[in-house]
Amino acid sequence: MSLETVGSQASDPAAGAAASAAADRSNPKKFVVLATPRSGSSHLVDLLDSHPQLSCLGELFNPHGAALRKLGLRNKNDMRQAGEKPLEFLNRVMAQQQESDPYKPYFGFKLMLHHDPRLIDHILEEPSWQVIVLERQNLLAQWTSAGLAKKTGRWGPGKKSGESKKADEDEEDDDLDDLGEEKAPEKEASPKVVFNAEKYEQYCFRMHARYASIYNRLGERPYFKLFSEEIDASHPALLEFLGVAPVEMQSTRPRQNSSSMRDRIKNYESYVRYAKKNSLPVT
Repeated sequence: MSLETVGSQASDPAAGAAASAAADRSNPKKFVVLATPRSGSSHLVDLLDSHPQLSCLGELFNPHGAALRKLGLRNKNDMRQAGEKPLEFLNRVMAQQQESDPYKPYFGFKLMLHHDPRLIDHILEEPSWQVIVLERQNLLAQWTSAGLAKKTGRWGPGKKSGESKKADEDEEDDDLDDLGEEKAPEKEASPKVVFNAEKYEQYCFRMHARYASIYNRLGERPYFKLFSEEIDASHPALLEFLGVAPVEMQSTRPRQNSSSMRDRIKNYESYVRYAKKNSLPVT
């Protein structure tokens, strides 16, 4: 975990948060969550947004995302600006958020590693952005989670089948291709994914390459590396890195899938053989 403590912490967290918010209104601080789909990023966004000093939005550059719906920015003109002039669009959103909620002076949003490369370049080249890199260690869980979402059309809580393009986490076509199956029939009560070793390995290679590129470009710059499996245990260190009061954060986002691979993988015995051969967990 890479982190740097920014600012001081108040003895009374709640009072300190309010005082810091009032002092920083004219000088908003910026942070971004860099992640890949199905890595727990929506849970992290909910947690951060629950903090009295932090305003954390979802995927501003996912045209089908819930963040733009909440902001009222999913019309043709807004989408054109986001696509043609992403930095102008981002500055506009920041100004809108500061005006609507001036007592949350820290502005943040989620940016997927396959989103607009101009935004990735801007974030990595502009030191005023504090960077949180969220990575999921259990790539099998990430891969099967994406596969189940593809089969059911449920990419997030409350997303019914057929509404997957409206979810707050999207996937690239090549990532979806690696999942191996088309959407399951509506009548399938307990959908599962079919384990395909070649497609799984291709997915792992792509995830490792994306994160390696980001870490290499960050270099010696301070950033916070966070594994999704450690989100809840990392609250104090994460808030210290952002330089905000150490108050409690909460998310009401429910778990979508069983953590058992037996419940997720249709040809579970095939996976077990592969896992034993490659020294992977079989639970």
